[in-house]
Amino acid sequence: PYRLPSLLGGLLAVLGLYLFGVPWFGRRCAFAAAVLLASSILSGIQVRMAKADAPLLATAVFCLASLIHSYQGASQGSRRDGSATAAASRETANPGRLRSGMLAAACFWISLATAGLLKGPFLPCIAALTVSVLLVADRSLKLWHALRPRWGAPLLLIATAAWFIPMELAGPVGYGKAGLMQDLLQKVLAGVESHFFPPGFYLASFWIFFFPGSLVAGVAVWQAWKARSHPALRVCLAWLLPLASFTLIVFF
Repeated sequence: PYRLPSLLGGLLAVLGLYLFGVPWFGRRCAFAAAVLLASSILSGIQVRMAKADAPLLATAVFCLASLIHSYQGASQGSRRDGSATAAASRETANPGRLRSGMLAAACFWISLATAGLLKGPFLPCIAALTVSVLLVADRSLKLWHALRPRWGAPLLLIATAAWFIPMELAGPVGYGKAGLMQDLLQKVLAGVESHFFPPGFYLASFWIFFFPGSLVAGVAVWQAWKARSHPALRVCLAWLLPLASFTLIVFF
């Protein structure tokens, strides 16, 4: 029974990748991406283990999907009218679009809270860097406004505190100290879990563990870069940049 969360997390990640990918990339592309994720070596291993990695992958899929939705909505609003005030008024006048944007923003912040409780600040750091890359590249705060930080950030804190405080009080060491000091910092600065590989191991092992998807990864990135004006691909590329940098510096 301890393996069921991993199995459910893997299934949710694959199904979410397909369902979210259909509106932006088409049914065929979304199905191919879901099949590559489901058939990868690492996914096959993680969904059979009692670890937090597969549920964390599911939260990453939902986080990325909500980020794409928010960015696409912000981009469409800016193209229709360059005024941020007019764009906000237009969104308010369209209840369906307003509701969709709010749901996407809520999904973004809740997925970050869930990921933080599962594995610490890894996914929140990647999401923060992704948003930063997009804000700098676009020279605009439209995405930040679309994420509704005024109520999204408090929602993140409340959702995290609801689980973090009881776990912090339950153990003698404390969840925060154990997760931050004994897990995160040691993985960044030195080897843990009784084995050691140098920085860059994650990136090098990607070509093995993501097989057969790794066979087309290089071509996919190049094609995405050539079509980087597409909002969904733009977010994916911004997501890939901090993720690739992270795999280069972290010890295993």
